[in-house]
Amino acid sequence: MKNSALLFIIMSCFCNSLSSQIYLQIEIFNNPRTIKYHSNDVIEFKVKEYPDTWRKERIEEIIPDGNVLLFSDGFETIDNIIKVRRINPPAKYLGRALMVFAASYAIYGVIADFGFGDDAITGTNIGITGASLGTGFLLDKGFGQKYYGIGKTSRLRIVDLRFQVDVDD
Repeated sequence: MKNSALLFIIMSCFCNSLSSQIYLQIEIFNNPRTIKYHSNDVIEFKVKEYPDTWRKERIEEIIPDGNVLLFSDGFETIDNIIKVRRINPPAKYLGRALMVFAASYAIYGVIADFGFGDDAITGTNIGITGASLGTGFLLDKGFGQKYYGIGKTSRLRIVDLRFQVDVDD
């Protein structure tokens, strides 16, 4: 009895994974690895109608019939999506942390120089500030996000892995 109750609890915890059998996939040309978006994932993209505007939406549902992504305030077909942006959180956070460090290091140096009369503004301190600011900016803007041009370097596809049985009456 205890084993069947434990099995029931485990199976009920994993029943949500059934909805993840439908996903949006970015296939990069000449690369076997793919990027997958499931329901409730956030996706940033541009569409054909507004090619200069990035939209950031949470995917409510993926509908394989018609290749439609359903959002809370509308829908979009994957044929209209022309570019997808993916954020690299470690690089973005580290880059911003380095830029904050550079700003605070410079501010404390100026306060120490003018407030206490210390000779804190030296070439070494300016070099540390500049190097950390430059490295942080490079990490944030250069490695913090990745762009995928749909149709040029990659393609979008909706994959449906549900097992369906056709019943003929």
